[in-house]
Amino acid sequence: MSSVYGSVIGASVKYEAPIASSHFYLTLTGGITDYLVKITYLGNANPAFYVPVEAGGRYYFSKLGYIEADFGISNNINGKKHPIYLDGVIVNAPKTAFIYSPVIGFSAPVYKKKTKIDIGFRYEGRVENGGTVGQIAARAAYRFGL
Repeated sequence: MSSVYGSVIGASVKYEAPIASSHFYLTLTGGITDYLVKITYLGNANPAFYVPVEAGGRYYFSKLGYIEADFGISNNINGKKHPIYLDGVIVNAPKTAFIYSPVIGFSAPVYKKKTKIDIGFRYEGRVENGGTVGQIAARAAYRFGL
């Protein structure tokens, strides 16, 4: 798929809940991911849309730095009405697939330690019949101090 899809854009919402007084937090994440067709691709292809839903854990190894592991499902929302075409051939992407995401990042306070800027680097793998569709991503987020 890397010869057709070059960039990925998406949006997500994440909830983080502390476990007792430790540095470990449970996470829940949901969002939408859009694999964009390369401008230089001369064939016939449609964008690919997925809705990932993940649960996982985040561990703060310092005041700012963390590592995270998320697992869940990714739902292909192109569906039968809008299948993914590559040069006139329908890509055999399953409707729902297992996903996993290791993350490393940092979360820095912005205002009175309640709101933060969160920067993370992640790999996301979508396990499909013929292998894994993966992406490496940078994530920038604004964390509300609720």
